[in-house]
Amino acid sequence: MTDRWPEFNLATDMRDPQFEVGLKFSDCKVFRSVVREHFIKMNRDVVFVRSEAFKLHVVCADPDYCPWEIYASKMQNENTLQVKKYEGEHTCGIVWENPTVKSSWLNAKYMETLKSNPSWPVSSFMETVEKDYNTGVSRQQVYRAKERALRQIEGIYTEQYSRIWDYCEELRKTNPGTTIKVQCDFNEQLGHPVFQMLYVCLGACKAGFIAGCRPIIGLDGCFLKGAYGGQFLAAVGIDANNETWVIAYAVVESECKDSWVWFLELLVKDVEIGNRFGYTFISDKQKGLLPAFEQVVPNSDHMFCARHLFTNFRLQFKGKPLSDKFWGTAKATTVPHFARQMEELKNLDKDAYDWLTKPGKPPRH
Repeated sequence: MTDRWPEFNLATDMRDPQFEVGLKFSDCKVFRSVVREHFIKMNRDVVFVRSEAFKLHVVCADPDYCPWEIYASKMQNENTLQVKKYEGEHTCGIVWENPTVKSSWLNAKYMETLKSNPSWPVSSFMETVEKDYNTGVSRQQVYRAKERALRQIEGIYTEQYSRIWDYCEELRKTNPGTTIKVQCDFNEQLGHPVFQMLYVCLGACKAGFIAGCRPIIGLDGCFLKGAYGGQFLAAVGIDANNETWVIAYAVVESECKDSWVWFLELLVKDVEIGNRFGYTFISDKQKGLLPAFEQVVPNSDHMFCARHLFTNFRLQFKGKPLSDKFWGTAKATTVPHFARQMEELKNLDKDAYDWLTKPGKPPRH
């Protein structure tokens, strides 16, 4: 038998809460949050005249001039809350700094934004709230909301770090042949180990690279956003379809020589490179990476990524003809074609040619 009473759906209805007699709510907490959301969107203040476990009576904060009212109570034979009386017309004026907007509400609404940008300025936070909800908030409200959110985020991240061992064991169980290294530093003040670095090379990725990928490995790193920062390092190959093939990745404290040496030593052991000739590494010009290559894989070729090289090239040599010639050279597929492109670049701009061929980084096909 189909229930004839509609039920409020938090996932879809919270964007624009609407009420009607008979509407059901899972509990009082949900009902209160929906009512508050409605009043915030309508820029009105709310008063909970009666707020008990299964009886709630809510009116507008200006009941002498506004008839808006809603009453909900427990349904018979079940713990569901249901709207029994509803008057939905607002005749009062809007409120600019709405007392219904609490720091806890701001915290919940903008938690995801603060996760990705913990240093979000208070002034920008205030402007965003005003734009999103057409309501003013004080600096103190926003500051408290941000402070509370950051404490929660830090707790969330701390909990995740404590589960790294579970994550590692799950990877080993589901990916036979996987290599995982976790490096910690014992903190005497805290009395327990503190995470430093994590290296992961999945068994399937390792086997696939050894069996069917070209002897080319691209290396790069990027910043990790969040309460604790750090760097994400990655090594990728090229498969037979000219697609990228993830080989290994790591989380480290910073993108420096020591981190790259640690990562490279584990990588070359995993993919059985050793110190053999025939492998080419491609990277940007990150300073810590260059001495790491010399230390770990001195017999391998090292090339710069054309995109990163072009970023520096165009700072000194501007104009579309030079840009086109740079990429024509980079995309040459044979040695004669490459030599011809380089000669044309030399005729076009001798300084640009000299910059590309200066000692320490001569271009090669």
